[in-house]
Amino acid sequence: MYAFADGSPLVITIDTIASLRPEWPDMLELIQLQLEAAGIKLEINNIDRTLYYDKRPIGDYDARVWSGDGGLDVVQEPRYYMANSPESVWAFRWQARFNGTTPDIAEEPAPGPSSRWTFTTSCVVKAIRTSALS
Repeated sequence: MYAFADGSPLVITIDTIASLRPEWPDMLELIQLQLEAAGIKLEINNIDRTLYYDKRPIGDYDARVWSGDGGLDVVQEPRYYMANSPESVWAFRWQARFNGTTPDIAEEPAPGPSSRWTFTTSCVVKAIRTSALS
């Protein structure tokens, strides 16, 4: 079992919303078994969607489950790939920095995620300019 320097065990609590996606808890139970075999304890926390959203701005969670899209959504809705909106649930404090909102909770992201802001913003601007010319 993985442990911290003080000997306390590493426990990751992951929030999920079964009422939104009933298959998520089942999937997490499989992941829980795999992590347990690797010595990592995973606690599944099935909560109400309202509480899920309430916990987001204050960062009151270890991990969370949410869905993400692909294809053109990378450009049209990049919230799953970069922290650009309050719906970027995986990096709520980073999006606050990106948007200049709620400076009391805003955090500067690491260099990798920060570079996505520049790249994605330039792609969106290019797409808007291209569609305006057509």
